[in-house]
This record gives sequence, structure tokens and C-alpha cells, in this order.
Amino acid sequence: MTEVTLRGLEVSDWQDIAEIYISPKCLFFASQLPYQSRQDFQQRTEKIVREGYGLVAVVGGKVIGIVNLTLFQGSRSHVGKISIAVRDDYQNQGIGSQLLEAIIDVAEKWLNLQRLELGVYCNNNPAIALYKKYGFEIEGTLKKSDFRDGVYIDAYFMARIRDE
Repeated sequence: MTEVTLRGLEVSDWQDIAEIYISPKCLFFASQLPYQSRQDFQQRTEKIVREGYGLVAVVGGKVIGIVNLTLFQGSRSHVGKISIAVRDDYQNQGIGSQLLEAIIDVAEKWLNLQRLELGVYCNNNPAIALYKKYGFEIEGTLKKSDFRDGVYIDAYFMARIRDE
């Protein structure tokens, strides 16, 4: 198995993050448009560093996976929203599990979050299996959630509630 290191996301990681999201599988299963500018990825990375919490998986000095935790405020300050992506050529190697396990640890043991949420396309079976493995449950289906590749696609809304 490949030696993977997890660390905090840095603004300088934006070019590797762009590579992750433009890889064919990630592009297909991420809620984004194709042909985004590299500046868009730089700005998104800066926003995560500034407003959220990001972890990256690194192999040989290159970022090959990312998990982002968005924090809410006010009456939802106990909730976080997760998004995750692993570069196509590193999928199905346990990297998503490492990232998800680490962000759950931070969310629950350091930020005292009680609820973690995420959205996933209904046809993304590997991701759904990963989320279920870590205690996420499907709470609903968002019909025609996104328009992708000429068709509307449904998404599941999933959540993990922290056990006391």
C-alpha cells in the first residue's frame, strides 16, 4: 500500500486540488461544472482555509485527496458539512477512509460537533458504501438535485449523529 500522510490543507495546495477535481471520476461525481478556471480552484482552496477546516492526503509530496468540513453558526453550530474527493488514480486504496476517519475525529473530539452532513449522488455506490461504513445514514433523496451531462440526477442527503 502507498505511504499516505495526512495534514492540514494549505493555500499552496490549490494546484493539486484542481488536479483532483478535474480528474474524470471526480468531475463526474462532484457537484461542479467542467472547464473551471484554475483561479476558481485557488479561490475555493483559500476559502476552505479561511472559513472551514480541511485535511489533505499526501503521497510523495503531492496532494491526492481532500476532505473539507464546513462549520455552521447559531442554532446549527453543532453541525458540520463534509465533502471529500480522492484523485482517480488513488481511489479504492483506503485513502477516503483515512480522510473521513480523521475529519470525524476532529469534528467530534475537538470541535464537539453532534451532527455531520453530506450529499452524494444516488449512483455513486462506492462513496455511499464508505459513508455507511462510518455511520452515515440516508435521511432523504433530493430529486433532480443536479443537472449533469445532459440529465437530471438525484442525490442522497446523509448524516451521522454522534452517539453520546
